[in-house]
Amino acid sequence: KYANPALSVASDNMLAYDRGGKKLCFTNRYTSLWETSLSSDIISANVNTAGAFCVVTDEQGYRAAVTLYDMHQKRRFKWKTSEYYIMQAAAAPDLKQMAVLCMSQKDGSRVSAIRVFDTSKEDPKADIPLGSLTVYSMEYYKNDSLALVTDQGIFFYDGAGQLRSSFAYPRGSLVTFSHKAGMLPTVALETGDRENRSRVVTADEKGSLLLDRQYPAAVRSLSTSGDKVAVLLSDSVVCETLGD
Repeated sequence: KYANPALSVASDNMLAYDRGGKKLCFTNRYTSLWETSLSSDIISANVNTAGAFCVVTDEQGYRAAVTLYDMHQKRRFKWKTSEYYIMQAAAAPDLKQMAVLCMSQKDGSRVSAIRVFDTSKEDPKADIPLGSLTVYSMEYYKNDSLALVTDQGIFFYDGAGQLRSSFAYPRGSLVTFSHKAGMLPTVALETGDRENRSRVVTADEKGSLLLDRQYPAAVRSLSTSGDKVAVLLSDSVVCETLGD
């Protein structure tokens, strides 16, 4: 039994874990494949489309640690830090890279950064400074393409940690989003317009908008699958197709 259950899903892979506890369970759509109890409390966990997963833990003697397990549930890489708090992590589909969202304090203010690792080496490959950005979701779209959904926009970074493209929106305008590993992020925004109060956007790594729709009603929820986006409005449900 999990006191504070949480779930990460990618393709047919599901990772259930006890946030603040020690238990986790990896399954596919048919059966449970692996269950374990860790020695440290779990902060967050994230599974990718290949069935590999990252687990962030509150490690004794450190501020936090992150461990990457491969698709056979074998430990592939581990990083411990006394300098940062780790909020979440994501692994590329080929497991050659892992991105770690870190937080620290500077002059009394919260500062965020993403540390990118080559999982065959101990030292980080790149650091991506985020300043005061709040990151809600971080997933690899492809092996060399990391996508972020934040309070101020959607951002794509390449394998070297360089900004590839972005779509900005005003802080406070984000209503909800759908962002899954291996898929492009879709966001719902409050426009402030009385006639078209909501806007739904799907951005890609090239800076193009594959979906850009406005609606007179408020958006309650989004769900994406392949090239389809389901938009739950306050008065109806709409299914959109990317690229139309």
